[in-house]
Amino acid sequence: GRSALNDRAECSKSSVFTSKWKNGIYEAINEIKLWNLHKRETGMLNGLYIKCNESIRKLYKLDTCMDWLTNGIDSIVTGIIFLYGGLLIWKNEITIGSLFAFITYMSYFVDPVFYIINLTRTISKISPSIKSYLAFTKQKEEKCTDAFDGSLMNAINDRVIHIEFKDVSFSFDDKVVFDNLNLDFKTGEIVKIDGENGSGKSTLINLLLKLYTPDAGNIYLNGVDIQKIPNTIYRELFAVMYQNVYLFNGTISENITMGDITKDITEGVELLEFAEKFPEKLETSVGINGIRLSGGEKQRVALVRTINKNSPILILDEGTSNCDVETKKYMDEFIKLNKFNLVIIVSHSNLNMNGINRILDIHNGIISEKRRK
Repeated sequence: GRSALNDRAECSKSSVFTSKWKNGIYEAINEIKLWNLHKRETGMLNGLYIKCNESIRKLYKLDTCMDWLTNGIDSIVTGIIFLYGGLLIWKNEITIGSLFAFITYMSYFVDPVFYIINLTRTISKISPSIKSYLAFTKQKEEKCTDAFDGSLMNAINDRVIHIEFKDVSFSFDDKVVFDNLNLDFKTGEIVKIDGENGSGKSTLINLLLKLYTPDAGNIYLNGVDIQKIPNTIYRELFAVMYQNVYLFNGTISENITMGDITKDITEGVELLEFAEKFPEKLETSVGINGIRLSGGEKQRVALVRTINKNSPILILDEGTSNCDVETKKYMDEFIKLNKFNLVIIVSHSNLNMNGINRILDIHNGIISEKRRK
């Protein structure tokens, strides 16, 4: 009995953990795309499925034994009723009709009870899969890039960056966000994109990162249409931090290096001083989506992760809005070091970050340049 309970508990844990993994993946889908973590996460899922399948096989054997036991008990109880009923009939205390009537009415009561118990057990088995499936159906399918022309690699690897939006139009949920948008970004610029919530700031960034595909028009990187560049190659050019950061269920160090054990943390080490309070320091597990860290600590880990990515373009999509004063000051000073060829800062607040030389204001899908130094 104890072994059976352990097998059932093991299967339940495996199923729940697999479901949590998949739901967590949906929350972290942008991080997975921008850090090219597809193979790593797929490998983890395959490992979880292997463990889950082993538990399911054990549970199937357990359920088979339980069915045999239930049927055996049912047969024994029915036999006892018939024997006792036969005894009462022999004593003329009841009739044969009364015995069969009793057995029939008893089945009317017992059968629904068993059905409810089995239904509850079935629902508990499939509910994690249903939740995962519903979350999956909400995800948008990403357009795959055709075979890459290697002759274009030199233009992409050029440290001189020129990004152009040419006649780009995009609609979201039947609402026109941009119509014939023309815009460019160049090496050496620190650009702030301003605008109210819902004005299209994040949509512009998602178009730039190939997370969205324009309905019309094209976006070019050094003259190359970005739709012709494989996502894995293109997104290596960007270090991105969002307002709502996601931390994977690993250590602080793993969340900064994204599992690359050969990578050293060279920038922002001072922002990680909070890890000294933990016995395991940077090897402290952060839990699912950093549940074991405070909001400010999560922001610091995400920021250090971003600036340690060897990419020429930095994008902060409200990335420092939830950071403390010390972290914002550090980021301000870091940007002055010009370690990125192009910096794009998205914010709806009055940001006084030094060094900004372009401010673009988005209003109703129209971009106007407010100031340029």
